[in-house]
Amino acid sequence: MKCAISMWSLHKYYFDKTINVVDFLDYAAEIKADGVELLDVFWRDIESELPQVEAKLKETGLPVACYSTGNNFANPDAEARQADIQRMRQAIDMAVRFGAPVVRVFAGDLAEGVAYEQARTWIVEGLKSVVPYAEEKGIRLALENHGLMAGKGQQVKELIQSVGSDVLGSTFDCGNFLLVEDTPEAAIEILLPYVYHVHFKDFRPAPEDFDGPSYKGLGGTHLVGTIAGEGMVDLEVILGRLQQHGYDGWLAVEFEGLEEPREGTKESLQNLRTVLAKL
Repeated sequence: MKCAISMWSLHKYYFDKTINVVDFLDYAAEIKADGVELLDVFWRDIESELPQVEAKLKETGLPVACYSTGNNFANPDAEARQADIQRMRQAIDMAVRFGAPVVRVFAGDLAEGVAYEQARTWIVEGLKSVVPYAEEKGIRLALENHGLMAGKGQQVKELIQSVGSDVLGSTFDCGNFLLVEDTPEAAIEILLPYVYHVHFKDFRPAPEDFDGPSYKGLGGTHLVGTIAGEGMVDLEVILGRLQQHGYDGWLAVEFEGLEEPREGTKESLQNLRTVLAKL
């Protein structure tokens, strides 16, 4: 199993305009990542940036492990859902261009007045509509347990089974399960046959009266991000089960901790490799 880093790990520096995609690739090469995960949200001017990114990928020899998009099929607006279908098709085209085997996709966001059962219909319809194009292009879609709408292991499994295509599997995000009163150790047993991509993210309980960047989950869960392997996720259990099952895809660090992002990402990558070396 090879270790990539997701550009989301440095999102703080992208949004304050400190870095761009090329800068991220230089950083990934500097810390000796095996590959990278790119996200469509990070393009500022794709026409001018794309040739530079392709040149940097060639220079560094970094493969693109995954290309990620951020669709929301739980949106009551049918036109917005249709626009996200087109966005997913564009992401599939980009994956082909970069030689990435997988496109990370979402189900949808929790919104007031939208029940899961209603959103589930839209989510399945949206994913089904993109499956034929992914099949045609030879790209797998990997549904992340992202957010509070459909973030439990059983919910992800049911969505994958409802779509009913081998093209759709799971982006197993270790940390996100903790936000929906699930655990990654339980979820891996449910989703193991469907895992196409993995995010290594970790959380720890927020200190009492903490008012910094944090995440509020279902049931009042209050968590803060941390370096992978230093929080609530048992890396050895997750990696051990993936290895036992014969998983041969990518493991991508997605750092969202309070530590300085470059250092936090680097240490997360080191921790991941340390555990892998023990298996």
